Amino acid sequence: MTPEDQRDQHEQPNQPDQQIGEQKLINDRLAKTAQLRSRGIDPYPPRFDRTHTTAEAVKLFEDLEGASSARDEGEQLRTATIRVAGRIMARRGQGKASFIDLKDGHGPVQVFARQNTMGDDAYAIIDLLDIGDIIGVEGPVIRTRRGEISVEATEITVLTKSMRPLPDKWGGLQDQEVRFRQRYLDLITNERAMKNARLRSDVVRVMRDFMHGRGFIEVETPILVPVAAGAQATPFKTHHNQLDRDLYLRIATELYLKKLIVGGIERVFEIGRLFRNEGLDHDHNPEFTTIESYQAYADYIDVMEMVENMVAHIARETTGSMVLPEVEGVRPEIDLTPPWPRID
Repeated sequence: MTPEDQRDQHEQPNQPDQQIGEQKLINDRLAKTAQLRSRGIDPYPPRFDRTHTTAEAVKLFEDLEGASSARDEGEQLRTATIRVAGRIMARRGQGKASFIDLKDGHGPVQVFARQNTMGDDAYAIIDLLDIGDIIGVEGPVIRTRRGEISVEATEITVLTKSMRPLPDKWGGLQDQEVRFRQRYLDLITNERAMKNARLRSDVVRVMRDFMHGRGFIEVETPILVPVAAGAQATPFKTHHNQLDRDLYLRIATELYLKKLIVGGIERVFEIGRLFRNEGLDHDHNPEFTTIESYQAYADYIDVMEMVENMVAHIARETTGSMVLPEVEGVRPEIDLTPPWPRID
């Protein structure tokens, strides 16, 4: 059986983490860390010169493949040597060939490591790797015989030796309380959580660009305020020692923004955090982000038009469409194309 055939055998779910106890796993990983150090390898080096993300590595090979459609059938394409880095999500193979599923913040890529390519000493490091470790990989990008784009490792560098196991690969992170309170674990194991984090960043960026494009000036107003005004809400209270006075975390940005309009800034907005010492559920947080804006010489109709166009612009720039598809059991299809229906 070829190494590629071995790689493509599906590993069967097994749960050693649950069988032998977490502390024994930690001790095993500590022992591997000590072995790395005994070989003169720093398991926590300060930096790694990454040249490509995983997504860029895949695209690099696809571009090469597209430009080499007339190559000889027996020729195996290889890119120039690159360097990628990421977390080990799975490991397969034994003996003289191994396959590693590597994932960074842009997606996964397979790593194909062979003893005769890396050399005995360099290949031996694979036995000291565990799922959850962060590694750097150097080598060309190829397509295996089974058709998977892979980085063919010529060198592997340990970047972070993980002491604790990741949540079970097949069961995932099921405890919702853990997901919400330890978001880093959710991001590691839940691709949807990572997509949502990227989408939120894109939404805020596009929203800010939209406001700047309309001539609005962005400001930052005080968070610690002497009076919690601008909304009906219970504030968080604190005490300023130097001033010897009570202050509040703001519950709204309204009053300071209106003062800036009075001061002569004709279009002003703020994207900022608000704090309300009230109920808590999945839709209401004690601290949350809002956008608030004010514009001179305009009325509510102007604001309605601006909001319609801003929401449609954000949808188009972040999803490529102004039509949000139906989510079964949650919402129907929503067309955000302005103008929206209005109530008389």
